[in-house]
Amino acid sequence: MKTVKIHRLIISLLLVAAITASGEKEAVLDFLGRPVLFGEQYLIRVDYGKFIDIVEEGWINHAGVPLSACPEYVSINGDIPDYVTFDSLSSSYLQVLRVSTEINIYFPWRKRHCDLTLSGYWKAKGGLVGLSGSEFHNDSFFTIEKYNGSYRLAFKGAEIVARLHGANTLILTSEVPPPPMYYRRFNVSFVR
Repeated sequence: MKTVKIHRLIISLLLVAAITASGEKEAVLDFLGRPVLFGEQYLIRVDYGKFIDIVEEGWINHAGVPLSACPEYVSINGDIPDYVTFDSLSSSYLQVLRVSTEINIYFPWRKRHCDLTLSGYWKAKGGLVGLSGSEFHNDSFFTIEKYNGSYRLAFKGAEIVARLHGANTLILTSEVPPPPMYYRRFNVSFVR
C-alpha cells in the first residue's frame, strides 16, 4: 500500500515537471503533492510559521459566532475548517489549477443554509474578503501564488493576510494598509 502511494506521488511530480517544461504555468499541489483540481472540495490549511518555537496553524472558514450563523466574511479558525471549491470561467471540472490563474473560491454550503445575498463566493469588499461575490465579477477573482516554498492567496497582486483583532478575518494589504503589528502573513496548503 505504501509503495502504491509513493508511485502515485512520483507520477504526479513527473506530470507536474513535464507540464512546467512545456511552458504552462506550474500546477498548484495539495498537501500530499497531488495537483489541485477545479470542482473538487478542499480544506485550506493556514501556517503562520514558527513563533517562539511553536508552529502556529489553523483553517480557512466563515467568520461568525455562533458558527451556525451566516456570516459575511472569510476568517481563520484554529479548529473548525470549511470546505471550498475552486472555479474559473475558463476551466472545466477536474482540470488542474495553475499558479497565478484567476479563480473563484467558493464555500459550497452557503446556498443550502444561508440568505441568497450571501452567495459563498469570495469577494474583495472594503478591504476584507467577504462572501457576497459572483463568479462573473472582477471583485471575485483571486489567485494562488508561490510563496516561501508554499502558496499564498492574493487579489489583484495584493497579498491576503489575517487581521489579528476580532474574528481573524482576511484582509487585503493594498486596500487597507494596516500597521504590521495588526496583521500576520501566512502560507496555505490544500487538503482533500
